[in-house]
Parts: sequence; structure tokens; C-alpha cells
Amino acid sequence: STLDSSPDWQGAGWYRMMPPAGTMLPEVSPGGFHCGTSATGWLSGTHPKELYETSEQTVCLDYDFMGYGTCFVDWPVKITNCAGYYVYNLPDLVYCRSRYCSV
Repeated sequence: STLDSSPDWQGAGWYRMMPPAGTMLPEVSPGGFHCGTSATGWLSGTHPKELYETSEQTVCLDYDFMGYGTCFVDWPVKITNCAGYYVYNLPDLVYCRSRYCSV
């Protein structure tokens, strides 16, 4: 829902996460009620290691506080290693009170 979106969210597309918010999606769930939302989006996988490598990984929504588990729902995302930072091809979130998290 756009009402629950971060002010920086511009819709589906390629994003680079930057300080002070963080620089990458966490590879471990930070738990619910983090990153300004109830259901936090986190990377259930690893970031690409090779320079300019693009890989497809899975993002999960942690809705465990409601008893749904740390990966209530998941979907594929593309990630590219850009020499010191990552860019993510992120789809729109369709669940209320959910956001991508960064660390």
C-alpha cells in the first residue's frame, strides 16, 4: 500500500541503499517491528561475491510477531555487486505495513 510506503519509495525498480538507513538488505531477519514497519523485508540468501555479478535471491517478510514465521511470504529479487555497494531490483510490496529493511 502506498500509504505505508517509505517517503523514498518510487515504485518497483533498481535501488541502492545508502547511509544513514544502511547499505544492504540484511541476510538475517531483523524481526518484526523494525525499519519503520510491522513486517520487515529481508534477504533469505547471500549477496553476490564477484564484482558486477548479478544473482537472483529471495526476499522474505518477517511476520513472526503474528505467528506467521520469519518468512511469511517470499519473492525473487535481483542483486548486483557494484564494487563496494549493491543495487537491488525490488518489486512493489503488496502487503500493508511492510517495507524492505536495510542494515
